[in-house]
Amino acid sequence: MADNEHTHGDKHLTLEDVQLIIGRAMVDESFRSEFTRAPKETLKKLHISATVGGKEDEKTMKLINALAEAFSDKCSGATLQEALENIRNSYLQSTDGVIRPRCG
Repeated sequence: MADNEHTHGDKHLTLEDVQLIIGRAMVDESFRSEFTRAPKETLKKLHISATVGGKEDEKTMKLINALAEAFSDKCSGATLQEALENIRNSYLQSTDGVIRPRCG
């Protein structure tokens, strides 16, 4: 699906959505708690679809779950560098250009 194409009122995950989730999780304790407890439900509240062609998109959920894990309490002892590296690796492994903008 093309970027910004809507399906049943929900949009597909974009780079801007990933940035929004990371930013909110870093500064909004309530959002972070909700996101780490129920990442899939949090996506629904943000009207972001985790489905492609009616099926749950494995790469989207892998990325969202990795982000939720990186912000969870069990990673509270991790250094900032470790947390950022975990997020970056999850993002790179889960997108293969689907979310990242492509160069012409």
